[in-house]
Amino acid sequence: GGKITYSAMPIDDDRNNPQKGGVPGSYWTDALEIKPPNLGSAIFAEVTAGGPGKFAVTYYAYTDYTGASTDDAPDGAHANVYVSIVDDALGTRGLPVVHTGLVSHRVAHQGNICTSGTACAATLKDRSLADMIDVTVDRDGRVGVVYQDNYGPFGDANGDGMGAKASPFVKYSRVVVGPSLK
Repeated sequence: GGKITYSAMPIDDDRNNPQKGGVPGSYWTDALEIKPPNLGSAIFAEVTAGGPGKFAVTYYAYTDYTGASTDDAPDGAHANVYVSIVDDALGTRGLPVVHTGLVSHRVAHQGNICTSGTACAATLKDRSLADMIDVTVDRDGRVGVVYQDNYGPFGDANGDGMGAKASPFVKYSRVVVGPSLK
């Protein structure tokens, strides 16, 4: 449904702790959506972990489309790249704090993002982003994101006429101010 959620499996909970007769994976916390409600459908979530209870998720999200599938986004829908940094994911101090920021300095993609593999060619859907997105953390706990951008400086990049955009540029952004995963 275009959501970005997470759930935790607290190993210290008796239901999960083998030392207390539990079985790991028996109990999970309720799913918590970490994508802000002002963003539409999201896709290609990638995650990296930091210190205890800290992780970051990067993803493409539409600013003007909220459908259940990115395959169905209209030609004019705009997707940007975001990162959500979660602090206290286990909720030891109450609800986790989620910091979300824009990674791409402008629109990174326009139109649908097909997730049907080679069937995208038959449906004339756009597979040009190739599921190429990644997130990492440096020794200082700063998050870095590698992503693709095929939205040109003058608008949508020309495609091949078969539903795909031109080859994307690979870009890298790093958080320099804000929360750390240390």
